[in-house]
Amino acid sequence: MKKNYLLLTLILTFSVYSQNIKKITYESWSNNNWVNSSYVVNNYDKSDKITDDLSQRWDVSSSNWKDSNSTNYEYDTNNLLNKIIYKSLDNTSNLLTFSQRASFTYNNENKIDVGFYEEWTNNAWQNSLKNTSSYDSNGYLISSLIERWNENNWKNDIKVDYSNNSDGLFTQITRQKWNDSSSKWENFSQSTYTYNSSKQVSVETMNIWENNKWIEKILFTNSYNTDGFLTKRLRQDWDDTLSIWVNLYQSNYAKNQNGTIHQEISEIWNKPSNSWENLSRTTYEYENTLGIADLTKYDIKIFPNPTTDFINIHLEESDNTKVSVIDVLGSPIIKENFVGNDFSLNVMNLNKNVYFIKIERGEKVLVKKFIKH
Repeated sequence: MKKNYLLLTLILTFSVYSQNIKKITYESWSNNNWVNSSYVVNNYDKSDKITDDLSQRWDVSSSNWKDSNSTNYEYDTNNLLNKIIYKSLDNTSNLLTFSQRASFTYNNENKIDVGFYEEWTNNAWQNSLKNTSSYDSNGYLISSLIERWNENNWKNDIKVDYSNNSDGLFTQITRQKWNDSSSKWENFSQSTYTYNSSKQVSVETMNIWENNKWIEKILFTNSYNTDGFLTKRLRQDWDDTLSIWVNLYQSNYAKNQNGTIHQEISEIWNKPSNSWENLSRTTYEYENTLGIADLTKYDIKIFPNPTTDFINIHLEESDNTKVSVIDVLGSPIIKENFVGNDFSLNVMNLNKNVYFIKIERGEKVLVKKFIKH
C-alpha cells in the first residue's frame, strides 16, 4: 500500500505550494542525454482540489507514451479528502483496472483519524491495512498504529511515535514492528530532525536498531537560499569500515519566480571518479502560470515576519485581492477579500508554526511564507 501513502503526501505537497501542479515529467540520464521516463497529469476542480491524475510511461520499443496508472480523489461535504482510488495497468487486457483504495475519517479538528487501505482481489475490495492516528491537546500528531488484515482480524504491524517541539515540528520519529512470537513491539528505525532559525529541516538523521542501541546509518543535509527555498538535499551513508559519512546521492532544486519548485535534478556519487553524475530529472508545470511574473514584479511586502499577532500586507497596486492563510498540511485556515493597497490579517489565534499566504488577483498568484511566534 506504499502507493497510497505517496499519493497523500503528494496532495499535501500540492496544497502547501498553494498552486496546482498540472504536470510532472520524469526523465533519466542515459548516454549523456536526458531521456523520457514517465509523467503524471493532474486535474482539479473549481475549488483547487485535485480530482484525478493519469500517469504514463515512455515505451522505448514503440517510442510512445502508454498508460501506467491513474488515481481518483473524492471529498466529503466538508471538502475533506475521504477516498483515493488507484488503478494500474492490466497487462492482459491492456486497460487500467482497480488496484488499491484508501478512505479516511476525521476527528473534530479535521485531522485524519483513521485511514483504511484496501486491495482489489477477485473482483472485490479486500482489507489490507488500517492506520489510526492520535494527537495531543495541541492537535500535534503523536502516534500512528498500522494494523494489517490477517485471518479476518486487524493485527498489529507497525507503531510510529512522534516527538514534537513547542512549535509542533517533529524532532524525532520512532518506528517499531510487532513481533508475533513474543507479542511485543520491537524498535527498528528512528529519524531525528534539526531545524534552522526559519524552522526548516536542516539535518535529518536515520538510525537503525542494532545490538540494543540506535546506530546512525543515513544522513540528509538540506541547503536553502536567502528566500528560504530548498536548493539542495544531500544524502550520505555511514561507512562502518572508514567510520565516515560517504556521499550517495543529492538533489538540486530550481524554483519559479513565485517560489514554487520548477525542477529537481538528482545526482549519484561516482566513488571511483570522486564526482557527481546525473541520475534523474523531474520538471513541474503549474496551472494558472500566466500572470505570475506580472504579480511578482510589483512591490509586495509582508511584515512583520515572524509575527505574534498581525501580518500586514502592502501592495503597490490597488485592486480586488483574495488572500488565504494555509498551514503546512495544506489546509486553508483563513480566507479574506480585500480592496486597496494595505490590509492586515489577525493571526493571533494560530499556533506557533510556519504558514503560507496565497495572494490572488484574477489569474495572478503569489505565495509567501511567514512564521507565527
